[in-house]
Amino acid sequence: MFALLLFGVFMPMQVVLLPMSQVLGWLRIASSIWGLIAVHVLAGVAPTTLLFHNYYVGLPDELLKAAMLDGASFWQIFRRIVLPLSGPILMVTLIWQFTSIWNNFLYGVVFSGADSKPITVG
Repeated sequence: MFALLLFGVFMPMQVVLLPMSQVLGWLRIASSIWGLIAVHVLAGVAPTTLLFHNYYVGLPDELLKAAMLDGASFWQIFRRIVLPLSGPILMVTLIWQFTSIWNNFLYGVVFSGADSKPITVG
């Protein structure tokens, strides 16, 4: 799955324009604000997943193993150790997604309707 996500990051946006527009047409959300939101969310999944993967690989294994030895479950480790340490990667992801969506002219032109154009297109 990681290899497929990595492959998706290197795929140009122009390659997925036609399939995405067909799917949006089938779902009846083409040329709407919801279709544009769906496209931006789906386009941001692969890079965001890679960012989080690389950040979490860098967490010390000793910290997680010590929590397991103390009897913490998977969800306790995630909620009490991993999630509080995720502040920096959450902020990086928010800033990166915002600037990526703000600078993306192509999706705004192709997937928005006359009444739902983003500022960059308008």
